[in-house]
Amino acid sequence: MRTIPVPLQKAYYGLKKSRLISKGEIDDESISFFEHLINKALPEHEYDYNIYYFVKSLYYNDKSKFYNFINNTKYECLILYTDNVSIVRHFNLMHKLNVCWDKETKKYHCSKYEEEMEIPMPSRVNRLRSGNSTDHSPTHDRSSDAGNFNDYDEETFIREHSHFIEHTH
Repeated sequence: MRTIPVPLQKAYYGLKKSRLISKGEIDDESISFFEHLINKALPEHEYDYNIYYFVKSLYYNDKSKFYNFINNTKYECLILYTDNVSIVRHFNLMHKLNVCWDKETKKYHCSKYEEEMEIPMPSRVNRLRSGNSTDHSPTHDRSSDAGNFNDYDEETFIREHSHFIEHTH
């Protein structure tokens, strides 16, 4: 019997090994890779959604108990099923990285933290103006954009997406 969705585990451990987390290197490539992996962790199938909503329920019922339950266990990857603030805190990225949920695309978007900006993420300003504030609950079938990332590492991602990274950041 499965317990934790494999894509969630792989994304979490990929994040822990990434340059952004392991070395603290914050650049366009490391941010793009972080964004890619947290989006790969999102539920894809009915089983994943069941786990996702169960984790959300536990998390919002008592955040303190939830953190105590997952910290330093094999369940740490469940943090990726909580919300953007908890993800940023878990990886010790406060005042380093912005992560927000785009309600239209049903994906996370990441950018470097800019202290002098009132709302640190310009794309977030546009979403707020258009009425699309943050929503932490993906509600669509992601099987079409799931992709295979079993052997995906940061270097492969950068090599395959360098043209995209250069034009978006």
